[in-house]
Amino acid sequence: MSFAALVVVGDAASGVVGYGSGKAKEVPQAIRKELRAPRKNLVRVHLTETTIPHQVLGRFGSGQVLLKPAPKAQA
Repeated sequence: MSFAALVVVGDAASGVVGYGSGKAKEVPQAIRKELRAPRKNLVRVHLTETTIPHQVLGRFGSGQVLLKPAPKAQA
């Protein structure tokens, strides 16, 4: 039996994000193992103030990820 971990890191101030995934026999080992990978493949994300400018649907195989802009803050 092994555990899979997906680790996502980013910096909102500079608009970069990266991810990595891996497997290990224990959860803490899987997370520790993959904390190095996301920093190696950082991608710049265009931001409008503090959110993405429009809705995006990403697909890979049978999986889908929907990213939506954050709602406007009400005063």
